[in-house]
Amino acid sequence: MILASLGFPAFDAYVAFWHDIPDQENPDVVVRLLCSDPNRGPFWDSLGRRLFPDAAGQDAIGFWVERGTGNVLASLPPVLLPPDDASEEYAEAVREYTERAADFIRAHAQTVLEALKVPQP
Repeated sequence: MILASLGFPAFDAYVAFWHDIPDQENPDVVVRLLCSDPNRGPFWDSLGRRLFPDAAGQDAIGFWVERGTGNVLASLPPVLLPPDDASEEYAEAVREYTERAADFIRAHAQTVLEALKVPQP
């Protein structure tokens, strides 16, 4: 799924896992791949500073495995994409990051399974 190369330079793709949807306020685990303006998305460091403060007009891409409450269980470091979202370099950077994210989630499947053993309230 390479949305950028299909003409969708910004996207937010995620899957949420729930034990009991009617009784839970938040999902148990959310796996998220986000490509967007880094000044409007969750692209900040552990101290709350923007990762790419000077990236006007560019997109960033990131991948997170988190609790439905927002607690990050595992993540790939976000990267700033090339400025031209219609370029082959941009599409290739999205493809490479997406492949890294797929490898990352396979390597961290046990983290997801362990988190699912403890449902969110």
